[in-house]
Amino acid sequence: MTPDDLDMADAPTTPEEWATATVITDDETLTRILRWARATQRQRDAVRGIVQPELDRLEAWAAEMDTPLRERFESLKRAAEMYVLDKRAHTEGRVKSVKTPHGVVKTSESGGGWEVADEAALLAWARKAHPEFVKIPVVVESFDLAGSKRVLKALDKTNGGEVMDPVTSEIVPGLKTKPTTVGASVSLEVAP
Repeated sequence: MTPDDLDMADAPTTPEEWATATVITDDETLTRILRWARATQRQRDAVRGIVQPELDRLEAWAAEMDTPLRERFESLKRAAEMYVLDKRAHTEGRVKSVKTPHGVVKTSESGGGWEVADEAALLAWARKAHPEFVKIPVVVESFDLAGSKRVLKALDKTNGGEVMDPVTSEIVPGLKTKPTTVGASVSLEVAP
């Protein structure tokens, strides 16, 4: 007979008995519960000791089996993304995603926007051409970038570049657009 057998000799044997046995009303019951808990923990540790090496072996095997599959999946995913990015480019952005019975490849834009490349030149121009875009704080004046986007025009949003005043056709000095980045993602349908 093992120490666990001795410690668990008076333990409940059914779920119903266990439900009532965990009600502690005195020190003697507490001692018995802690003895059962200690024996139960030893049993759990023994099971883990037996199972863990096998789990470790299976985990190593699974990683070994998964590596070429993961690499193949990433290659297939990259090919699908490149195809749809090319399709988007050839249709000048009209095709943004492609759906098949097996999944969807979506493209998305990130980045882009406007940035102040030369604030001094920009402010000098704005003072003359669009003084409403010049913010004059208590200490330093600055350019109203958000307000100017409603009036001024980006010449090349994709590659980044110059900004023009559509009223005067003048290139705005000191203001440039950032290049837009287009990405793609793959969503697979769950197999039936």
